[in-house]
Amino acid sequence: MSSWRPTRGSGFGCLAGGMSTLDSAHRAPAGVAAGIALLLGVASAVASLTGGFSPATIAVAAVGGALSPALAVWALALLYRRPLGLGRASTAVVVGGSLLAFVALTLGRFSFSVGMEEGDRGEARSVFGGLTAQFFLVALLAAVVAALPVARRLLRGGGLPTGLRWILVAVTACAAGPTVLLTMITPQTPPLAAAAALLLVALAGPRAPVAAPARHARPRALAKRVRLLALGSLLFGIVVWGGGLAASIIGEGTPVATSAFGYAAATAQLAAVPLVIAGTLLVAARAAGGAARGGAVVAIVVVATASALMVALYDPASDGYVLLAIVIALGAGCWIGAAAWQLGGSRRAADRAVVTVAAGAVGALLYLATCSFPGGLGLLAVSGCLLLGGRMLMPGRAGPLSPATLPAS
Repeated sequence: MSSWRPTRGSGFGCLAGGMSTLDSAHRAPAGVAAGIALLLGVASAVASLTGGFSPATIAVAAVGGALSPALAVWALALLYRRPLGLGRASTAVVVGGSLLAFVALTLGRFSFSVGMEEGDRGEARSVFGGLTAQFFLVALLAAVVAALPVARRLLRGGGLPTGLRWILVAVTACAAGPTVLLTMITPQTPPLAAAAALLLVALAGPRAPVAAPARHARPRALAKRVRLLALGSLLFGIVVWGGGLAASIIGEGTPVATSAFGYAAATAQLAAVPLVIAGTLLVAARAAGGAARGGAVVAIVVVATASALMVALYDPASDGYVLLAIVIALGAGCWIGAAAWQLGGSRRAADRAVVTVAAGAVGALLYLATCSFPGGLGLLAVSGCLLLGGRMLMPGRAGPLSPATLPAS
């Protein structure tokens, strides 16, 4: 394989436009890995939720739970290696660290279950049942190590001093690695991650130049607006959850402690609104059309209405929160699908429709698992990344960010 170096500029910039540098040699193994990850993830989820405790179902749940997310990471590493400029050693660290993290996480889950069963039966703790903390510690450390090369490449450039950049790299890796790891602790999440990886492989195919918007915003002004919106979302989420935590501490031992978290989880859903606006600005700056704007209106109305209903109808004993969280995820999926439609203007109508539906469905499921169910906590990570990399995602930056650099079909 010929040597390759990313164009001069930020890691976010190269990532945003570097998909055009991918070829079939990268997409084929990535697609195979993502497809196998999806099959293993679905099998693991079915075995975990319906298979009981037979040795066969436990084996399927364990193997699938560990290998499905690891293969999804491998697929993404193959897909993004060139845009990010990851060398072979860095790619091996990402893939190997992820595999170790997910294997240790799976062992930790089963060790915890064994320890709990032994405790319920009044038996002495076995060696395996007593290693839960050690397995989880290894998983967390391996996840941080796996995230370091990616964080280092994403945060390169941007005019940051070297010392500050390395601090941000360390903080980002320490936050992102365990966050991704913990989202995979439930059996439903790995197949969603694998489906997202498979969708990205499908989106990586060659296409004609995307229609440019009729009028470009100045990159500096656009970057400022995007970062201000991200900052507003981040501060809103921190204030809401900080207030909920403070109220629960003050009202410890009373119903106030429980309701404070419930109201915080409901109100924090509104942190998605400025992020949807910021995302719509970025989409509009890259491709002509109003699909993303229309999807944003729908998403904002859905999020605002559902959040208000969560607060007004809050009842810890009801399923209202779960149902409204699903509604919010559907609103988010509507915007994601609309944005995919606008960005996919160079594709055939049938392909464009398939990508739109797939992006919306996968986006809604991922949003449900990482944002709306956890009370908007996942939005803190999104707003933080957008705040750090907002200026680097602007169109018109060097090299692959220009639509004119995309290859013709």
